Amino acid sequence: MAMNGYINKCPACGALREAMVAVCPDCGYTFTQINTRVVSDINDSIQSLNATSLTGKEYNKRYIEIIRNFPIPHLKDEILDVMFFIQPKALEKTSNISLAWRSRQREVFERAKVICKEDKKHLSIITRYELELKKASGKKIFNWWHLMSSRSKVLFILTIVFILILIIPAKNTSPEKYAIRFNEAVVDGKVDKALKYINKYPQMGSLITDDYVQLIKQLVDKDRMIEAELLLKNCSSYASAKRKTEVENKIKQIFVKKYLANGDITKAEQYINTRDIESLVFVLKAYIEMSNDDALRFYRKYSNSFVRYDYNLHRRALQTNDPVVIEFLTKNGIKY
Repeated sequence: MAMNGYINKCPACGALREAMVAVCPDCGYTFTQINTRVVSDINDSIQSLNATSLTGKEYNKRYIEIIRNFPIPHLKDEILDVMFFIQPKALEKTSNISLAWRSRQREVFERAKVICKEDKKHLSIITRYELELKKASGKKIFNWWHLMSSRSKVLFILTIVFILILIIPAKNTSPEKYAIRFNEAVVDGKVDKALKYINKYPQMGSLITDDYVQLIKQLVDKDRMIEAELLLKNCSSYASAKRKTEVENKIKQIFVKKYLANGDITKAEQYINTRDIESLVFVLKAYIEMSNDDALRFYRKYSNSFVRYDYNLHRRALQTNDPVVIEFLTKNGIKY
């Protein structure tokens, strides 16, 4: 009988139910045409438990016993009533109690699907409820974390931090350590990796002088001339004051030989070290073999250097008995 606009109570939470309302505004319970005894019994048992002084593990144990032991009905309206009653409780934040509700709700779903196999409307609701429950249950790590006590969470975090500190060594970013990695990359021919170390830690400086030269040679061999030339410009950062000239000469010789091999004598001449007789002879011979006037032009252009090193130039021609150079010297009246 209706009183002041209300008819009976919500079997899930006990709130007064307004007339013609399909869903309880307090707990979300969906009302069916009947109030099943099963839902009322479950709710009464929970209310009785709440009235006791039990807390913690003992309370949870008694609550889970209530969930596990109630009978699943066989009539359509009754089983739907139970399903509507359980769903919001099963979707609550993960706990031992909500996990127990989820387990029981799966049993209810199986029976409800059989009973409602010809009822498309309620089958659709069952399917939606199953997806909601699956989504809530699928967050395994999230659920596992929620089940842990605050003390266990703190201990877990401290354990992970301890393991990271103990097992994973701190990454050494000293110049010496990077120099070792750079050396390994150069020895293994991993050019891009070596370039990465230079860009990341230029403080390696003269620790990598010889490997720096070797890296430039590898770049030249791969025809990556732009990158090699850029490294040549920065050479002074990777060679000590005493070795700077020596290192630059080595690198320039690499460029000279490369451009000569490619037949680009003009480009090779740009990297000539006028005090390096080896490079001068390389380019001179290349011009001679071209059989044009550039050979004599080149000799005259660097005549001071050639005169200074005439002995070395002539000695090289005699020792190697290089007919090309000897013929050029004779033809141009250069005594050797």
